Amino acid sequence: MASTATVPERREGFEARSYAHARRYEWQIGKIGEWTLPFGPYSPAQIGVCVAAAVVLWKTMALWSGRLPFWVVILVLVGVPVAAMFAIRRVRVEGRSPVFALVGAARSLGQHRHGTHGRTTAAPPQPEMLTHRRCLYAEWPTR
Repeated sequence: MASTATVPERREGFEARSYAHARRYEWQIGKIGEWTLPFGPYSPAQIGVCVAAAVVLWKTMALWSGRLPFWVVILVLVGVPVAAMFAIRRVRVEGRSPVFALVGAARSLGQHRHGTHGRTTAAPPQPEMLTHRRCLYAEWPTR
């Protein structure tokens, strides 16, 4: 007996979307309200490096800006943080973003020296005194 199963109709305009690419990458900042950031989106590491570089340059401006013209000082204050932000754009530390690499390093430094067993601290191995009373030597068989 022949099968009378019907073939589903092909719908026009059907679209399949995959969002795996968006889940593969860390959190990004591309819009603030209705304003789109230029040359964005930016990762939290990029924004952190930009802010840190700007703060360090601002706090140390008395050391390096003494005889420079005003336009060079402004160029350094704006250019160095932006250049640092774009330099860190594709940086990966052991396949992780720099923020998660720093979190992992901080957690590693905060762990106990000898590790843990479950939730308790592992005790370091106790030294054992090696003593002997007799020493036995085996003789090589002679021919």
